[in-house]
Amino acid sequence: MDSPDKKEELARRIRAGIAHDKRWGAFNFGFAHTLAWIAVLSSFGSAIVAATGKVSPVLTAILASISGCVIVLARNLNFRPLSRWHHRLADRLEAVERSLEFEDKSVEEISIAFSKVMREFQNNSPVVYVGGADSTDQQE
Repeated sequence: MDSPDKKEELARRIRAGIAHDKRWGAFNFGFAHTLAWIAVLSSFGSAIVAATGKVSPVLTAILASISGCVIVLARNLNFRPLSRWHHRLADRLEAVERSLEFEDKSVEEISIAFSKVMREFQNNSPVVYVGGADSTDQQE
């Protein structure tokens, strides 16, 4: 028998997961685009500065190096794939939430589906290339 408390607690956890992943998806999306604009603007700025010759060569070199550093950072930390991953996870959790709300399923069935979605997404998270960390540590 499903108790209202169990159902409400499960719904709360699912909603918290949805909010978390939407927030991180938006952050990663915004940060990926911010890094792209920094790379473009620093490249453009260094070209203008070099063409005018009114700034020291050291400052020109520093400005020119920013775009390369930003590109390496963005590629290794995978902000765009992480954004898509978080948004897809939030979509799947919303489907689980709708199942809890509108389908005639027990709390236990929905809890199993919730755990299955979380495990699936944890096992398929985008790789972050920092110090050799990757997504090979899969949960059973």
